[in-house]
Amino acid sequence: MGRAIIILCSLIFTLIPLSQIEGTEKNLSTWESFITQYNWLVMDEKYELADRLLNNRLPEMEQYVQTLSPRHQDTWRQLNETPAINSETKRSEQIIAFIEIFTSSQPHEIVREKLEVLSSSIENPQNSSLELNELWENISPAVSTIYEGEIVDTVRVSFNKLTVKDSMNERKQLIAHLNKIKQKDDGIAGDAVIWTAFIVGGTILITLLYVSLRQFKSRSKIRHMIKSDNS
Repeated sequence: MGRAIIILCSLIFTLIPLSQIEGTEKNLSTWESFITQYNWLVMDEKYELADRLLNNRLPEMEQYVQTLSPRHQDTWRQLNETPAINSETKRSEQIIAFIEIFTSSQPHEIVREKLEVLSSSIENPQNSSLELNELWENISPAVSTIYEGEIVDTVRVSFNKLTVKDSMNERKQLIAHLNKIKQKDDGIAGDAVIWTAFIVGGTILITLLYVSLRQFKSRSKIRHMIKSDNS
């Protein structure tokens, strides 16, 4: 019975997560290939081909989003309520960013990377406020899905101020607001470490309890046999 408990715990803490990872690796690599191909087409200014590629994969995206949380599905629904995809709208870039982030095994890390790129772009005075706002708008639906509305709204307001009056002071404040979002990522990473330690510690504790219980039963049996012999 005790061995069965240990085997069951091992299955829960190791085999199940591994099977989930193995089952999704192929799908994740497929999405990565699609995103890479789309980005290459955009870089080559082949917008019509890029839009065609995106439209062809929309049904698959819809099916994938149905496996995500209701909040993710709400964001996806809002993206699809915008006008049809074409090279003159931002919807396609928002969809690509959404899929890139939420098909990743580490969505928070992808968001962190994109925020760091955005911060670096803000520091460059050659980038206009309109260009910076466009970069933010591309990732803002996905960012809003992950983080609290208040912190995202603060960034959005800061971008509006920058559009009205572009100054180094406004840019510094905007970077500070983006850093607050990245600090949220640090907290999430810390929670992941805590959960990992909890799972590993829990497995070790159960194993030690089982061994102690076996030793206690064995010693009790020996004492009982000694008492029986003496009597």
